[in-house]
Amino acid sequence: MVQNPKEGKMEWIPVSEDYDYHQEVARSAYADMLHDYERNQKYHFALKAAIKKMHMLGKPAHVLDIGTGTGLLAMMAAKCGADSVVACEAFLPMAKCAAKVIEDNNLAEKILIIPKRSTELKVGNGGDMLHRANILVTEVFDTELIGEGAIGTFNHAKKELLEPNSIVVPSEATIYAQIVECPVALAWHRPLSWVNEDENFVISAPSRILQCAGSAAVHDLQLSQLSENSFRPLVPPTPVFRFDWSCKDGLLPYKRSESIKVVASRSGTVQVVFMWWDLRMDEDGEIILSCAPFWAHPNYLHKKSSLTDSGLPWRDHWMQAIYYLPSEMPVNQGERGLLKAYHDEYSLWFSYQNIISPESDAKDCNGVALWVEWDLDGENTISTGPLSIPSAGQTVSWDIHTRQGVRLLPSPLSLPFSFEARFLSSTCDLSLSIKTNAA
Repeated sequence: MVQNPKEGKMEWIPVSEDYDYHQEVARSAYADMLHDYERNQKYHFALKAAIKKMHMLGKPAHVLDIGTGTGLLAMMAAKCGADSVVACEAFLPMAKCAAKVIEDNNLAEKILIIPKRSTELKVGNGGDMLHRANILVTEVFDTELIGEGAIGTFNHAKKELLEPNSIVVPSEATIYAQIVECPVALAWHRPLSWVNEDENFVISAPSRILQCAGSAAVHDLQLSQLSENSFRPLVPPTPVFRFDWSCKDGLLPYKRSESIKVVASRSGTVQVVFMWWDLRMDEDGEIILSCAPFWAHPNYLHKKSSLTDSGLPWRDHWMQAIYYLPSEMPVNQGERGLLKAYHDEYSLWFSYQNIISPESDAKDCNGVALWVEWDLDGENTISTGPLSIPSAGQTVSWDIHTRQGVRLLPSPLSLPFSFEARFLSSTCDLSLSIKTNAA
């Protein structure tokens, strides 16, 4: 899967028949997933409960396994008493592997393997599936949760492959974020000056490089391996996004943004955001699969165990992540701020800004910056605006290849204030109406 440079969308691309697929398998995380005892156990518990629930409702349990890989989840479903199991796998070498594994486990008559992507499946006479499924099980998650196309996969399954009121395993997911001060992580993102042993020779990056906000791309790593002295949590772990994989309240949005009010639990410098997620495997929320680092993991919190004996599973196929903020910002204990979280179909990014106190009487706002955004198709936007959400006291970073405008105010105004803008097509001018907000 690659990004289409014209449309900005992720697309599947075909490869040559001579492509060495075995190298892809060797570099993949299949072995790590198969050895992830907690993951496999909780999927098994949730599948068993879902199949039992369908039977208690007097319905046959028809299971669809999307992205079956080696066939493990499909075999779990068959062993748990599913009346039918359909498993699809787009990666042909793994589809062949799954068929062999399933045959070796004497389950070939109970499981139908379809070597296709789920979005290519057809239901009905002459199709891939005779009828819709009423239980969906799938593991299409990565460290960023949605990076493997989970949103599109669940939305398509809801519309085309599942009966109404189907059970989905896992049922939900929650993404957590934590604002921290972490000079160690920041040094991975920004170039540092180099001084030799005599401290008389320095190599440093140009100022424009040092001021560059960098990419919002995810940096995945094992957060539990960071020394407790290497970072300072400034805000408690905060849930930022919830995904209802069953789509009971409608299809999942492909783009979202959330602004969460937070209060600094200690003073420091806002530098990076730590991120992880957990899965609610069953509809009752009794089976939770967490990817949290040790200090926020349910096992650690409940048992009050130390880092050395916490017993948390080691997994490389799901880790935690760091997101680098566009700029650093000092905060004092008790100060309020906005943690802003964003996602598109495949990725996440974050920003942070202080909340201006209504009691502020500083009259240092004397102009309004103007820029343009073009909404191409509801999902892709071209903007000449700032590279990050600006906030008071921060230097605003702009793309040097774009141009903006500034409308100066008649006199400086106290914060906060609001304004209404109207474009006058007759004169191609912009009319601003300013309104000050009473404290």
